[in-house]
Amino acid sequence: MTTPQAPLEHQRSLPHRLWLVTVMVALAVVLAAVGAAQWRQYKLLDSALQMQHHGLGWALLQLETEQLRLRNAFQKSLDDTQPLDLDALQLRYDIFVSRVGLIDHERAHAILGTEPMLGNTLLLVHEFINEIDHFMGDPPQEPLTRTALQKILRQLNALEVPMHELALSASRLLYERATLSSGEVLNQNKISFALTLFQGLLLLTLAAVVVHQLRTLSQRRARLEAVAENLSSARLEAESASRVKSAFLANMSHEIRTPLHGLLGMISLLQDAKLTPQQAGFLKTAHLSAQHLLVILNDILDLSQLESGRLQINPEPTDLWHLIKDVHELMRSPAQAKGLSFHLQLAPDVPRWVMADVTRVRQILFNLLNNATKFSSEGAVSLSVRVAASSGNVEFIVADSGIGMSEATQRRLFQR
Repeated sequence: MTTPQAPLEHQRSLPHRLWLVTVMVALAVVLAAVGAAQWRQYKLLDSALQMQHHGLGWALLQLETEQLRLRNAFQKSLDDTQPLDLDALQLRYDIFVSRVGLIDHERAHAILGTEPMLGNTLLLVHEFINEIDHFMGDPPQEPLTRTALQKILRQLNALEVPMHELALSASRLLYERATLSSGEVLNQNKISFALTLFQGLLLLTLAAVVVHQLRTLSQRRARLEAVAENLSSARLEAESASRVKSAFLANMSHEIRTPLHGLLGMISLLQDAKLTPQQAGFLKTAHLSAQHLLVILNDILDLSQLESGRLQINPEPTDLWHLIKDVHELMRSPAQAKGLSFHLQLAPDVPRWVMADVTRVRQILFNLLNNATKFSSEGAVSLSVRVAASSGNVEFIVADSGIGMSEATQRRLFQR
């Protein structure tokens, strides 16, 4: 029964599988993009660090170069055969001072903070600049002469060794810093790659779990649909069996009712014959019993109507006094057999002829009186018939001295 559902379940699961495959492919693309971006970030950081370190190294090299150029210019100016070119010396001096500003800043001190030679060399350079500003400042305090040039040249020569050693030491330190920074960036990038890979594995595992759960849910849904189909088939079979049962009961009731009507006809003929009072009483009891049996058969016929919800009430002119006396005569014998007294109270204002469904009224009274007799072990059972003053309807009251009904039992009354 579940085999035909398998292709259908497979078709239903295809969109889910395609969706999961799409998500996994998109996830793989995103992870690849993240990896490429991290690699690009590493390259950019490495390039930035190299450029930063190379810029500081270039500034130190330029400062040393300008110191040599300034020294050469001062040496040429000491030649007495040529006039003193103050403009050329001023230009060379200004360029040297500008190169000092390239290394005397916070970033350079942060990079070369562990190198004490930077501070000492810069101190010498600033002392030299303060000294030469007397002759080449803006404005100069003293005129620049060849005698002053000789003094300045000696101070400038004293800067050559410290500045050269600073350039070498800074180059070594910058190289170590660049190597260390590159290693740290590389390690950080490796960690990032490892985390990304681990994240990808986790997401793939999660996707596998989701696929497994969806497959389990699909199988469970297939089983539930199979159970629902089985229940539907069972319901159809039960309804079919109920219809067969109802048809059987109706047919059997009709078959039994035919000879029963013949029996009632024979009893009616015997009632017209000359009988002793005892025989007449026996015959009357047999007639009432046959009528009660006919009521039971009618009840069986009503079963199919009750199941289909088509039970109808058929009122007709009814001799109510005769009906009540028949019920009393029929139910008195079972009550007396249990040692119970059976009382009938018929109010004088109760009309004799009423519009009622004889079968249903007799049915209800028989059931109530039968239960009253069944659940009473001693005492009496009574049937009272009266006319209600408020509505004018005929009321039937059945009372007994039995065990009665609890509230829970009363709540179950008039239910299916």
